[in-house]
Amino acid sequence: PHLTFSAPLSSSSMGNCMSSPKEKNQKPSQQPESPPQKAPEKQPKQEPTIDVEQSIKVEQSGENQEDSVKNVSTLDDATLKATPWEKLKRIISMAESIVEIVVEKDFEALPGSIDGHMLAYAPVINDPEFGDSSVKKVPFVLRILVQDEQIGTDPVHIGKLGKDMVFPEYPRFQFNVAASVGESTSNGGVYGDPSSIWFNVFLGFYEIVAKEKDGWTRPFGYEEDGTTINKEDFARLFCVDWNLFSAFMYGVGMDYVQPYTDLTTVLENLDTNVTVADERKEVNGKYFDSVSLHKHPSVTAYQSKKHNASKLTKTSNYTPFWQKAFGYPLDKTSDEFPDSFIPSKMTGVEWCAWSKKGDAYHTIIFGGGFVNSSQVEAGVVSQDQNDRFMQVQMNATEKCIIEQFPDVGFTSATGSE
Repeated sequence: PHLTFSAPLSSSSMGNCMSSPKEKNQKPSQQPESPPQKAPEKQPKQEPTIDVEQSIKVEQSGENQEDSVKNVSTLDDATLKATPWEKLKRIISMAESIVEIVVEKDFEALPGSIDGHMLAYAPVINDPEFGDSSVKKVPFVLRILVQDEQIGTDPVHIGKLGKDMVFPEYPRFQFNVAASVGESTSNGGVYGDPSSIWFNVFLGFYEIVAKEKDGWTRPFGYEEDGTTINKEDFARLFCVDWNLFSAFMYGVGMDYVQPYTDLTTVLENLDTNVTVADERKEVNGKYFDSVSLHKHPSVTAYQSKKHNASKLTKTSNYTPFWQKAFGYPLDKTSDEFPDSFIPSKMTGVEWCAWSKKGDAYHTIIFGGGFVNSSQVEAGVVSQDQNDRFMQVQMNATEKCIIEQFPDVGFTSATGSE
């Protein structure tokens, strides 16, 4: 049997997908002994279609999907003969194209993709010293459209907020992320626990899609030559992700978030706060530029239970989902940290590479590892512990690249290929 998807994408066509060519209770017509002459069949108007491989590649090519995905054609022979897993991946790829067309108009936070994978998993940690990561809680890619236009019904409009506060002079772009935090305990999420080495730590990766039609002339994170790292992009990306797309959406009030999004502070001392390794990082025969961030300040989602301490609020319609994904607020507090939303200084390394598909630049950034330097200053953890924690994260990230993204990265230790 052939599996067929009907098009175009509308309520009527979706209904047609489920209809049967012949009703079960239809009575057969009486046929004469000699077959009658058949009248010429009226040919239905054919709408343009694209083949399966083209529909799978729409997102990767950077084409406008509303123009390109008019319908999804019958699965070809290659798909029908493929293994069940290959079939599933092809169907998921087609579903991604449909989701982006239908969902983008109604929601602020969307299903996204990394290198064409909507079901991408952040690196997994299962370590006897540092415990487990929470990857099973965040098994999907989140997309936020960083743009001037407001979309969806959430009054926060987090994509526009990020654009206005952190990227005011940038063209619009797509922010895709898959990330995990430390596994929650009976006390609550360690993401907001200042006594944990996982405090304010994320482990995962991004894909930033920047399209020429929106005004981009370079990949995000790189200069026009395609090889020189744009340090400012990385400082702004850290700022918007840790402070707005994470802490604010989790429930930290804007009065506490705003000081950490001040661009004068974010962009000062770029030469020392953002550094680039002399040599690229090699993983599985592919190469990545290695960018380090040093003690970047950010707000945290720690909520003290002291009666006069500031509390988390529902800053967005999505706040309950953020808290479920990151781990719920602590059930108890420590006398060592009587104030909520204490600052942190995050240090980490990121591995990045870019490619161009159609008119779109795709920059993929793997967060090789991040640690909270404030934990060392507070005496909660030692520098040796942080160093070991960083190495555990980097090992997990390498494994993730090899298993999920073997084709991502530059083919040369130098240049943009």
